[in-house]
Amino acid sequence: MSDPTVALQQAMTDRLRAILGEEIGVYDFVSEAATLPYATVGVISAVPIDEMCWDRSEVSVQIDLWDDEQTSRKVKERAAVVRDAFHEFDGLVVTGFAVDRMRVDGVFLSREAQTLLNRARIVVAVEAQPN
Repeated sequence: MSDPTVALQQAMTDRLRAILGEEIGVYDFVSEAATLPYATVGVISAVPIDEMCWDRSEVSVQIDLWDDEQTSRKVKERAAVVRDAFHEFDGLVVTGFAVDRMRVDGVFLSREAQTLLNRARIVVAVEAQPN
């Protein structure tokens, strides 16, 4: 199976940076020096779509938006922007791969109990194959 996860994570990170702007950092690993609000792209899984063709994969990518505002309004607004930017988007360029379909499988909102940070978890499913 050709693995699109590295190239896909980079392409999605680049798109997130363009969408969210410079005031919101986008990370794979968040250092202690990072300031809120920020986004992470990192929890990824890939499975073959067709057992006869191992090169075509469905990749699930988790995007997390984090904010320390007292209300959850801003993280909800950003989640809506990200959802709209990725759902059924057909213009994502992934080096070495063709994206057949991209859809948002869900947006999950929470306030983390230990840190009290507002969080939006957005799960994006991408069907891709080598080009």
